[in-house]
Amino acid sequence: MPAESATLVAQLIALGAVPIGKTNLDQFATGLNGTRSPYGKCRNSVLPDYPSGGSSSGSSLAVALGVASFAPGTDTTGSRRVPAALNNLVGLKATKGLLSTTGVVPAC
Repeated sequence: MPAESATLVAQLIALGAVPIGKTNLDQFATGLNGTRSPYGKCRNSVLPDYPSGGSSSGSSLAVALGVASFAPGTDTTGSRRVPAALNNLVGLKATKGLLSTTGVVPAC
């Protein structure tokens, strides 16, 4: 268990969001296909034999498979929007500075 949540997660909780867990993530939030995780690769929700996207593939899959209504994810290099698109979703990247990235590990 982490000692504290990222600022955005703490803000979501304060607004009434109920975290249900953590999702799979490519190592160091720099993957482009959702297969480089110590917890195994994420399957694509539409075509299971295809890659699921980028480092935030677990977040997209949680929504695409109906486990969650929304899921935050990193998007330092497109790794939020790519897995969303590959799983038949729309992923959004906030304008820089609009949402806090404190607690998020940035891309290299």
